[in-house]
Amino acid sequence: FAVYKAMRPSNTSSSSQQSNMTVDEAYSKLKKVSTQPANADDKAGFVISNKGYGQKAEGAPTVSIYMEPLCPGCASVNRQLDPTLVKLMNAGQLNIDLHFLNFQNNKSSDNYSNRVFNGAIYIAEHDDDPDHLMSYLSNIYAEDFQPGELSNYEPAVKAGVSEDVAAAAFSGKNEYLDWLTASNNYTILRPELFNSSGAFSSPTLTINGEYWDLKQLTLADTNMVD
Repeated sequence: FAVYKAMRPSNTSSSSQQSNMTVDEAYSKLKKVSTQPANADDKAGFVISNKGYGQKAEGAPTVSIYMEPLCPGCASVNRQLDPTLVKLMNAGQLNIDLHFLNFQNNKSSDNYSNRVFNGAIYIAEHDDDPDHLMSYLSNIYAEDFQPGELSNYEPAVKAGVSEDVAAAAFSGKNEYLDWLTASNNYTILRPELFNSSGAFSSPTLTINGEYWDLKQLTLADTNMVD
């Protein structure tokens, strides 16, 4: 079905954070965080391809996905689009650029967004297979998954992550939380990611850096995979 129907306004999560920082100030704070993920690029993204982390398949386009764990629209995009993206990535026909956000963390009573994406970053840093990270995200966004199920690391192990890495990812240390928050604060201020209303919202997708207006799919009577 058309993606706009899947992500009507009630299902699209806009960041409610109000910041007096400029995008340059937010970027400066991001770069000053003491614990920086080695596999993140200078835009706070994790680029993956059939070559692994941090390497692009030559000549292939790059789809960037900006997501938040508690965003229903992000879950809808994941379920509709990610299986096709992963197939193209593994065939060397696509690069995927993942951006993790936590601006809805205060909507949960158990730091859900922080735990989900601190875990994702830990997996990206300690598991060399990007398919495991993509499978973990699919497990988190699965229609039958409930946030309370993240009380253990089963979604990561189910994705192929080793028991040791999964246990460390959800140990509660949250090694990458400061970086996650700083990258979130930087990302939501990037004007090239603003929607037609002049604000950042999730999910946001770009293709080779160009904003992909998902609402236009409805007008074209097509879906995301098309």
